[in-house]
Amino acid sequence: MSHLSSFSGLSTRPVKADLAVVRAFLSMHGTALHTASELLGGEPRGRRWLAFLDEIRSATQLTRRHRVALHEAFNLLSLGTANENGVDGASGYVEVDPYDPRVHDLCILTERLAELLQRFDKDGRSPADAWKQEPVTAA
Repeated sequence: MSHLSSFSGLSTRPVKADLAVVRAFLSMHGTALHTASELLGGEPRGRRWLAFLDEIRSATQLTRRHRVALHEAFNLLSLGTANENGVDGASGYVEVDPYDPRVHDLCILTERLAELLQRFDKDGRSPADAWKQEPVTAA
């Protein structure tokens, strides 16, 4: 079964509601997130995303590690790691032409992922707001 196919091969064990929400999101946007991960972060990021999809497929609850992976995807899509030296995938940002039509799709995908993450954020802040409030250090 393809990593990016539907989640029909899921475990039959009981699943908590938050994992069900993530699975529904990934069934709609998993392929686009994989494509975006490879576009912005290269093959290593794409492979990490496929491994994450496999983990979610067999999980019985959404773990902290799963949430971290979703936040990492958000940081990649929002260019949150673009000016960090040595971060795998940061070099991929320079290859994307800002006038490329895919940029619009990336922005929409980033917004959808932010909405998903906001559902799990206890204080109601969006991931974008949290990222903006972090101190910026000169490279």
